[in-house]
Amino acid sequence: MVAPFRGTRDVSSPAVTTRAEPGVLRRGLFLCLAGLGRAFEGGARLFSCAATGLLTLEDLRRAIRTKWRDVGAQESPEYIASGLMKWEDDFYSRFLEPGDRVFVVGCGTGRDLLVLLQRGHPADGIDLVPECTAIARRLLAKRGLGASVLTGAIETTEIGALYDAIILSWFCYGYIPESATRIAVLRKLRAALRPGGRILLSYIPLAPPRSSLPMRLAALVARVARSGWLPEAGDEVVVLPGPPYADHYAHRFTREGLEAETRAAGLTVAFHEVGEEGRAVLVP
Repeated sequence: MVAPFRGTRDVSSPAVTTRAEPGVLRRGLFLCLAGLGRAFEGGARLFSCAATGLLTLEDLRRAIRTKWRDVGAQESPEYIASGLMKWEDDFYSRFLEPGDRVFVVGCGTGRDLLVLLQRGHPADGIDLVPECTAIARRLLAKRGLGASVLTGAIETTEIGALYDAIILSWFCYGYIPESATRIAVLRKLRAALRPGGRILLSYIPLAPPRSSLPMRLAALVARVARSGWLPEAGDEVVVLPGPPYADHYAHRFTREGLEAETRAAGLTVAFHEVGEEGRAVLVP
């Protein structure tokens, strides 16, 4: 699903140049399509999807980093120390065994890590946002808790150790654009599991879309524009009428879609429950 862009900023035409550079052409067409989405209510989703295809992979990654940087900046020490949400606590308690060494993908400012360490789990983490990992390191050091907190994208960062359990925290699996990349991440995590290890992930469920046309149009535009990624059914993007052009990216999953990616990564679904959030445990 692609949301029409929000905000009230004026849309300015791109500057006229004697020779249009590829980036200028891309942004000019983006503004045109996005503007049509605002002007014609009935075709808003179609035009917004077409505009989404013009976003580059770096546009999406920038939007993801910015969103979670802003979320982390608003989290007080009291909130970070407040513990797990009920569904997280139920999930972790059910599938983590005493003494399990745990790796948290998307550890943010350290809320999950703090709980796990206090419960006696040797735990490490990784997050995309340096401002968030800096907060996590300071908090853990202040409490005398030892953990390695890496900064970087799980797609490209070396894990460097083996774990009994790997947690993809609070829907973060869906913040990885493209199915092929998510599958590659699962394969990477599988290789970092000890014998008997488990991957715990959560996700935002998706009802099957009424029509596949808007996302097929977005994918066609992305191919023609060589945007570096292909929009897929389940992608949710909020586009903006000016820089940074993308405000939000997330992927929602059907039960079948999540399980298909699991199988493609050489993993088996040991547990899968879908309610307000989806929760799954994957094993080699």
